[in-house]
This record gives sequence, C-alpha cells and structure tokens, in this order.
Amino acid sequence: MDDCKVKGFLLTVTILISVSSVFSETFTFRMKEEEKIGYVVGNILEQYKSDRDELRFTLMKQGNEYESLFEVEEISGNLTTKQIIDREVLCEFTTTCEISLDVAAQTVLNDGFFDVVNIIVIVEDINDNAPTFNKSSLNLPLSESVLTGSSITIEGARDKDTSEQFSLKSYDLQPKMTGEALPFNLTFSKKLDGSSKINLIVKEKLDREVKDSYQFYIIAKDGGPTPKIGTLLVNVSVLDINDNSPVFEKSSYDITVNEDVNVNDVILTLKVTDDDLGDNGKVRFKLSSFQPKNNLKYFSIDERLGHLKIKEKLDSDAGNTFRLIVEATDQGNPPLTTQTFVDVSVLDTSNSAPEIHLNLLSNANYSRVSEYANIGAVVAHVAIVDRDSGRNGNVNCSVISDVFGLQRYDVHEYKVIVSRSLDRERSASHNVSIRCEDKGVPPLGNTKSFLVHINDENDNPPRFRQQRYFTNIDENNEIGDEIITVKAFDLDFGNNSDITYFMATTSSKYAYVDSKTGMVMANKVFDKESKEGQGVSLTIYAKDNGVPALTGTTSVIVTINDQNDEKPVFDQTLFRFWLDENLPADTSVDRLSAKDNDKSSNAITKFSLKPGQPEVPFVVLEDGVIKTDRELDREVKDEYTFEVVATDASKRLFSTAKVTVFIVDKNDNDPVIQYPKPGNNTVNVSFLTSPRTIVYNVIAYDLDEPYTDNSNLRYSMTTENKTNFFSIDPLSGDVILSAPLENTNYVGKMYLLKITVRDSGDGTKPATAMLRIFITTDNETLSSSTEEPNKNFVIVVVVAALTILISAGIIVTICIIRRLDSRRRDDKQRQKVLNDNMYTKNNEEVDNIFPLPMDTSFTEKKKKEVSFSLEENGMMNHSQMNCALDEPGQDSFEILLEPPPQYQLCVPKGKLDDCHSDMSGESNGDSGKGGSDDDLQIPSGLGFIRDDIQRSRDRWESSRSESPSMQQMTTFPSRCLQNDTIPHQKIIPFSFKKTPSYMGSGLVANNLTPSTPSSSYSMPMYYDDESRSSSGFQSADSSYSNRHRNGGKLNLMRNNIQDCVV
Repeated sequence: MDDCKVKGFLLTVTILISVSSVFSETFTFRMKEEEKIGYVVGNILEQYKSDRDELRFTLMKQGNEYESLFEVEEISGNLTTKQIIDREVLCEFTTTCEISLDVAAQTVLNDGFFDVVNIIVIVEDINDNAPTFNKSSLNLPLSESVLTGSSITIEGARDKDTSEQFSLKSYDLQPKMTGEALPFNLTFSKKLDGSSKINLIVKEKLDREVKDSYQFYIIAKDGGPTPKIGTLLVNVSVLDINDNSPVFEKSSYDITVNEDVNVNDVILTLKVTDDDLGDNGKVRFKLSSFQPKNNLKYFSIDERLGHLKIKEKLDSDAGNTFRLIVEATDQGNPPLTTQTFVDVSVLDTSNSAPEIHLNLLSNANYSRVSEYANIGAVVAHVAIVDRDSGRNGNVNCSVISDVFGLQRYDVHEYKVIVSRSLDRERSASHNVSIRCEDKGVPPLGNTKSFLVHINDENDNPPRFRQQRYFTNIDENNEIGDEIITVKAFDLDFGNNSDITYFMATTSSKYAYVDSKTGMVMANKVFDKESKEGQGVSLTIYAKDNGVPALTGTTSVIVTINDQNDEKPVFDQTLFRFWLDENLPADTSVDRLSAKDNDKSSNAITKFSLKPGQPEVPFVVLEDGVIKTDRELDREVKDEYTFEVVATDASKRLFSTAKVTVFIVDKNDNDPVIQYPKPGNNTVNVSFLTSPRTIVYNVIAYDLDEPYTDNSNLRYSMTTENKTNFFSIDPLSGDVILSAPLENTNYVGKMYLLKITVRDSGDGTKPATAMLRIFITTDNETLSSSTEEPNKNFVIVVVVAALTILISAGIIVTICIIRRLDSRRRDDKQRQKVLNDNMYTKNNEEVDNIFPLPMDTSFTEKKKKEVSFSLEENGMMNHSQMNCALDEPGQDSFEILLEPPPQYQLCVPKGKLDDCHSDMSGESNGDSGKGGSDDDLQIPSGLGFIRDDIQRSRDRWESSRSESPSMQQMTTFPSRCLQNDTIPHQKIIPFSFKKTPSYMGSGLVANNLTPSTPSSSYSMPMYYDDESRSSSGFQSADSSYSNRHRNGGKLNLMRNNIQDCVV
C-alpha cells in the first residue's frame, strides 16, 4: 500500500510539472513612444520564475508583425527596441496601444525544456501632436431668419494623440476683433474614429440691417500640461430673407390646339406677380423636369416672358391631351417656386400613310452580316412614323425573307434580325423587303427593300487526325530526341488552310515542335522520380492564317520509362497507433505505409522490424501489417516504441521509422477496498457525536487508467440494521452520521454497514466490505476513521511497538498459566461427574436446554490455555485468544433465566474475560479502545422471555433426533460448580455476536438491538464432525484440537463473524 502511495505522489508531481510546461506565462512591460533605439523595455529573466539554470531566450519572429521593432538579448533576457516607435503609427485609432510578442525559453543543456512566454508591451502616449482642422478657415452664410437656438454643424479638429490624457479635450470661441460680442456659443462631441463634431449655436436673433457679418476663431485644445491648440477662422455672412413666393394669375390653365399647329407657335402666355423686391421679386419660368418626356419633347416656354410654344409637330399625337407642369421661380436665396397645371388637348384633323425610316447599320446602301452571325443578330433598324391618331395611327409591319425576320424594338420601332443560320458558300447575299400599313379606311401603307451581303468567315479550324496521342520515352534522354510527329488538316482554302504548329506555354519546358512538320522533340532530360516522372501531357496547337486565326488542339501523353534509383520512404517518421488491452495474440494493430517513387516491380516495398533492438510483443508482416504476438496488459506496460524498416525489391535501398503503440485501457480491474477489511472493520462512535460528522473514510482503489471512467469510483452503502443513522458520500467514500444519537437507547448498539464500491466503467464487479459501527458512551473524537491514508505509516510504527510489549506480556502470562494448570488437575474427576450428570437428565423437563459438546478425553488436557496470533497488519486479534476459565469458587453466580429452575443459566457476574473481542483495525483511533466489543458488560437482570424460550425449544427438538452419542460429544467445563452437582439445571453455552444479535426482547446486554424481528439467537450443537453442526457455525481455528480443546472453550464463527462462548 505504501508503494502505491509513493507512486501516486510521484505521478501527481509529474502531472503538475507537465501542466506547468503547457500553459505559457504572460509578462507586461510599459514604455513611452519615441524612445531611442536600444531602449530596454524590460527584463524577461527577472520576471520568469524558473528553477532552470542557463536559460536562453529567443524572440519568435514567424508570423509576428512587430518583430522588426524589438529584439531579445539571448542570455540577459533584455527586451530592447530596434526602431523608434511612433504610437500614432502603430495604434492610430485606439486609446490603448498593446503589442504582443512571443519569446521562447530553452536551456543550454538541451534537456527538452521549452516554454513560450507571451510579452505584452504597452506603448504609452506622449503629447507630441496638436489638434488640427482640415482647413484653416470657413465661410458660413446664415440667413437673418435663422431661429434662436439653431445649431450649425462644423467639422471639428482631430488629434493624432489618442490616449485619454493627451487627446482632444475642449473648444473655445474667440472673436477676431477683441471685445466684440458674439451671438454664438458652441458645443462639441467626439466621434468613434477620434475626430469631433462642433455645433455652432445661435443664441441671439440675427439682424442683417444691424450687422451683416461676424469673424471669430474656434480654438481646439488637447489635454497636455501645456495644451497644444489648433485654430479655425469662421466668417459668418448674414443674408436677406426671401419670404414671398411668385403667384400665377390662375390656379390652372386649359387650352386646345390643332394637330397641324406650326412649330414655335405661342399657344399660351403665363403671368405671375411677386411682392418681393430686387432679385427676390424677379421671376423665371420653366417646365418642371419631373413630368412625362413627351411634354418636354413637344413644348417649351420662354423663361422671361412666360410664352408657351410648340417645340415639334403634333400630328403624331392627334387626339392626345398633355398636362404640363409650369414653374415660376424668383431669384431669391434660397429661391421660392410656384407651380401650376396647363392642360393642352390636340385635335386630329387628317390621315396619312406611315413613313418607314430604314437604318442599314453600315456606310453603304446595303447591309452586311457575317455567316457566323447568331440567330437574333440585328442587320437593320426600322422606325415607323404615323402622326395620325386612333385607327389611322395604328400601324403593323412585316418582312419578306426566308432567313431574316422582324422583331418589335419599341412602340413604333423594329429590328431586322437573322432568323436562320447563314452560309455564304450557299448564298452570298439576300434581298429583304419591309411592308407597313395603318388601319385607316382605306388602309394606307409603304414598302422598303434593301440588300444584305453575307461576309465569308474562317469557319473551319484546323483539326488533328487524333484527339490524343500516346507515346513514351526513356528517362535520361538527350535534348532534341524525337518523341512523336503529329499532323493536322483544315477544310478552308487559301490562307485559311495554311497551318502552323506551336507548343502550349505550359508544355514548352518539356518539349518543342517543328512549326511546319509537326515533329515533337524533347526539351529536357526526364527523370522518372521527379514531379513529371509519372508522365507529362503536352498540348500542341495548329493555327491557320485566317482572320481571326482558328486553332486546333491535341494532347500528347508521354510516359517516362522507370529505372530503380529511389528508396522507399515512410509516410511518417513516427507512427502512433492505439490498441485495446487484453486482445488475443495475432490481433492487427494497424498498417504501416511507405512510398517508393519507382514504378512497377521497382516500387514493391516490404516491411519488417529493425534488427538489433529490444524484443517487443509485435510482429511486422511484409505488407506492413503490425500484429501482436501475445495478449497485452496496460497495467503491465502502457506503450511500446520500436523501429521498423521498409525495403524495396533490390534489398539495397531502405528507410526506417519509429512506431509507438499505446495500449488503451479496458475496464478489466475490479475496485479493491483497502479499508474496511476483515479484522480491521470496526469503529466506535460516541452517542454525543454531532450529525454530519464524518465517522469513517472508506479507502479503495482501481488499477485501471487514472482519471477515466474505468477508475472513477462511486461509493454506496446498505445497512443490515435498516437504520438511517448513517450515509456515505458517493464520491469521497466518507461515512457520515446523518441523525443525532443523543439517546441512551442507542448506546451499546452495533450497526452493520455493507459498503459497495463500483467504478464508472462497464463490465466489472463491485467490491463490497462490511463496516461495523459501535455506539459508545465515551465523548471521544473520531480520528482513525477520518485520518488520511498517508498517516498509516504512523499506525504501523505504533502497532509494531505495541506488538513487542504485548509479546512480552503474553510470555509472562503463559508462565503463570502453566503454574495454575497444576491446581486444576484436582478438578478433573469432579468435572467428569458433572458432565455425566448433565446429560442423564430427562430431556423433556428441560425445554430450552441444549446439550453441550463434551469430550471425555478433555480431562487429559489442560484446563486453561492461551493462544494468539498477529494479523498481517501487526494487530493482535484478541478474538482468536481462547477464553480462559477462572478457578472454581472464585466467582459468584447469578440466575439469568426465569423459573422453572431447570431453565436457569449460570454465568459469572461482571465482565466476560477476554471474550467477544474483535480487534478492529480502527482500534488505534476511533475511541482508543481497540475492539469495540471487548468491554461488553452482562447486566445482572439478563434473561429470556417465554416466547424466545419456546423458539429455542423448537430448534432443540428438531435437532435432538440427530444428537450424537455421549461418546461423540466433547467435554465442556462449567464455571457453575457447587458441591459437584447441579440438580434440574443445564449449562447453556451463551454467545455474544457482532451480528446477527439475539433478537429476543429479553436480551438487553449493552442494548444490542436486533436488526429484524425474524432473527433469533441460535444455540448450536457441537459435534466432532464439524459438518454435522445444526447451527451452521464454523470454528475460527483450522484444526480439530483448536476448535474443541483450547482451554475448554470454543471459538466459533458464523458467516466469518467471531463468537466467544462461555
């Protein structure tokens, strides 16, 4: 057990050391900006708490944007600057400037120690920037009508110093002319980006006629001891008010015109009035821009005179009505505008044929289109103009052609489009006609025709005779070696069929091609084991000379022939595998993998264990499969590391790798309860103990992997006495007093608790142990049951010392006993007479009397012997000491059973000498009394009530039929010897047990209260043949002589619980 504790302690220390090396420390240093190069920011060595010697520090630069600003002295640990640090450059928009650096700590000894320290450098601001405005002056016009309290927003200053101390703090308002009163004040607010906003507030009414302008400075101050300032000159101009809008003579106008009205004819003159003077009273007319486009297309207005005119002919809009919006605007600042409606109705007075406007989209009198043109391609635009209204203006158009169609583009516009595929080789030109008619009576129409020429195109690209070519070449070739010759053809004629070959840019590094012949030649020496060793794909183009030129493409797949010049390489230098424990031999762990860049038979790889290394319980098959050669136990060893070899077919090229196999824990160990255990399972508890007091601590362990469900223990408890006085903490195993015991009825009671310990895994059996709790009158502090397990070594030392003292005492006692034996030899004859007397009486008159085992040879044995043994823990088990008889006549006796006299039992008054002692393992601490049963007292009034006597009689009657002969019985010496005879009474063997207790209500010794009413005290019959015992008791000793002849007393056990019989 001590070894387990030491190992547990070492494991805890190892875990703490490991954890401390995983989590890096963070140190914070402060510095002011603009410090000179080489400034020492802080010393890492002074901050770093380590017991390591000769530490070396290195700044980790990879991925750190600030590494160019700092450096770390390797030995001293000083963190210094490499550049002058400007806080406003690093942290332009933040109030706090923090720079994070990572520094690696190692030892010179290369003992594997490595730690990463996080360094936070806080760059403190200095007041090196003044607030600045984005411009030096501001012209601000204000109307004299501005309301008092109005706020005008002005862009404020910005201070590059963003710290709370030195950033922008306040604004002042200062007139340019000293002493001038200003009708303004200001407030400001800071924005999130560090800039600010100024609100210039009008605090007095402005009067342009009194003062038409103001000049003043806005001064921005920062928070430095001597504030830095920025200034903005503001020029305020007070403007006159334009408070009268123009007024039309009418609220709206309605007029009618003929469709043939001439362009520029005046159809209406508008007049307005404005009560303002000057520019505020000058009015200009215009048509509102927010109205239908046709209104602005057909009408215009003279801005000064208000004449409404015709802008275009209205014959196409005959029958329509236009609602115009006319505006009259004065010239004030800001200008005031008034609008009115003018409704113009156009009368239709004639009908005309639609006009066809044809746009051929070319500079010639014909249209051109490529034979490549897609369906829907536009070859001409057609616009229809019919100024009539109603049916006279409703026009439909159609096209006359087999390859072209007409598609509407707008209300009176069409597109002539390609409706079928074109081929110039079949038809070089097409004649197209457009016919348009209105729906008047009679209908009027027009027709227009045009010619479309089809342009020839290079519509046949070169084609290779194969879409893909396959060939091969040996590696280590010569540059210029022929690979293959490719050929292409083109269906076009002339320049369109003249072909030139060229290689794709991505393929030119591998090969080149003759532009005329198509011969492909190597442009490099190929290596099978290189990136392109698996083969290369060459892309070759054939281009004609058409405009635009067309290109054909083919691929040449080149395979590189292999040579054996590469060794196999493992995919990993260290393989990690996990395997459950307890699996049978020949279990597959996993498969190794390696790669040989060679091909075919050159790439065949075989695996094996590297020779010359310590034996491991694994075999490596040639295909890389790792198998076990025995069953593995994690509790014996939890990981294995070994080397493996991968060899190619030549057996001369190989590589090695390491393999670590971790053995995964299975729940194959049951919990083990260390305490309580047989011989060390009793605890004394004072009846004055307070509830919630821990009276015992169950100690258990599980050999499965720590910190997993397999070793995570849970404690539970059941009680044989069906009591709720005690409970157990399921996690710690603490047995806790749950209810008060301050009642004399509980004193002397023994409670049996069945402790069960389970782990949290699956498939294991729980461990159980019995804990006996004896209630005492002593008000002593519980200690042994709550001591920590690591104090057990103190107990061992104390027990060893006590053992020496007890051994000396026992030797002296044996000498005294041997002297007393000679005195008892005279009682031998009297004892024999007594025994004969006992069993010759009529059994029927002794209803509750049991025959006691007798042994005629007992007279040859000593009357009093002492035997003892020491348990493994060094404690003496007093229950194994035989009860010694006192000399006859030395003790007085008292009748314990009620009349009739034949049922009376003689026992000595007072304490039973050395009987019923069960030396508990807790004897050194619970109450300081050793076994809790050693001090049981027999009250003078002990007796059995009649129903208990009847039950005993029934058991006696059932067993009497099998009673052995007197010769088979062994002698049992009596302490009730008076005049050598005991008429009408028998000696009854009486046993005090831990449990089950006698259940009759008449047994009140030490308040041993029964657990269930159905239990009863059994008085056993003893035979030479132990197997014939009717009670099921077993001798505590292993030999016949020890069972029956030690000092005339029998030490018996029922269910491994010690009895002491008087």
